[in-house]
Amino acid sequence: MLKKMTPLGKALEIVLQDAQSVETEEVNIHESLNRCLAIDIKTDTDVPSFSKSAMDGFAMKQEDLFKELEMIEHIPAGIAPQKVVQSGQCSRIMTGAMVPKGADTVIMIEQTETLENGKIKFLKEKSKSNILYQGEDKKKGDVVLQKGIIINPAHIGIMANVGAVKVPVHKTVKVGILATGTELVDPSESITPPQIRNSNSYQIQALCHRLGAETNNIGVVEDSPEAILEKIKSLIPDHDIIVFTGGASFGDFDYSEEVLRELKAEILLEKLAIQPGKPMLYGKLGDKFLFGLSGNPVSSSIQFELLTKPLINKLMGKSQATRIFQLPISNDMDRKVCERDLFLPVVVDENMEVHPLEYHGSAHINAYENAEALACFPIGKKQLKKGDKVDVRFL
Repeated sequence: MLKKMTPLGKALEIVLQDAQSVETEEVNIHESLNRCLAIDIKTDTDVPSFSKSAMDGFAMKQEDLFKELEMIEHIPAGIAPQKVVQSGQCSRIMTGAMVPKGADTVIMIEQTETLENGKIKFLKEKSKSNILYQGEDKKKGDVVLQKGIIINPAHIGIMANVGAVKVPVHKTVKVGILATGTELVDPSESITPPQIRNSNSYQIQALCHRLGAETNNIGVVEDSPEAILEKIKSLIPDHDIIVFTGGASFGDFDYSEEVLRELKAEILLEKLAIQPGKPMLYGKLGDKFLFGLSGNPVSSSIQFELLTKPLINKLMGKSQATRIFQLPISNDMDRKVCERDLFLPVVVDENMEVHPLEYHGSAHINAYENAEALACFPIGKKQLKKGDKVDVRFL
């Protein structure tokens, strides 16, 4: 029976419809980098927690800008002021030090001179306050980081600043990976025709790692439904997602659909309206997600980018949706058949113009050596003119 192709938007809806984020765990702040934050982080104090000087200088009253001022105290960072600044007085103050009571302005040291009598004189007509006031950035109890973000080094600094040293994060998703195909050998082995080195499972593993997922790459499995079934069964108990490449088409040795049916998995996708990457299987077995991706390395990576990646992100609680930019294409393009979305490797220049790279088809993995993004030649469209806007996803 001829199987109908599923448009990308509908396919993504099907993949994500039952996905719920995995459980959470608490980790030390120094272990939280690249993890997905599970709760809002709130500050336990005002930020700044006290009014402090933005520079090295002299703390004084604004009304005393034209007076010769007596210096009464030296205030380093980390030491509380001991004296109140009165009219006609100032205190020497360091960057980050607490502003003394009575002062409402800090004059930078470069704009002052010390007179022979030891007094301080301001050299300009006016000055900003140069004070970071208590609570100016955040008030106690304010949210400083929102749940769902991917923690980066700046976020770690923010959490440290508010005392959040134990960080609730979503647990990482576990992905089991295998490549099917009797013609495949491990990359460490020499090959003789018609053998092919297994690049698929290594590429998929790297794509998972970039998302922060844990992986178990068991390598190559021969084209045998029994062998494939056995390996997938072994991965199911300890993994959230199983990704296997090859065997998703309709040849005599393409056993993926047979294996999913033997597992009694619910098969939800069988063909995608994308190029490359039309043959693909997606199914569910209880709370496990099963992807049968193409055996061609470019096709499988595009299928992963479009469908598996969003699922991993959702399972790991990530709030950011895939960012798609509308950018102009650099040259005219034509095609004869337009029943699928065509995804092309591209680079983007300094003017944000999209330049397609030389590309020979779904096995041409070297076309992606310098690729920065995927551009979509949309379904139903046979021609693009220079300057036409296309959807672009950065890799």
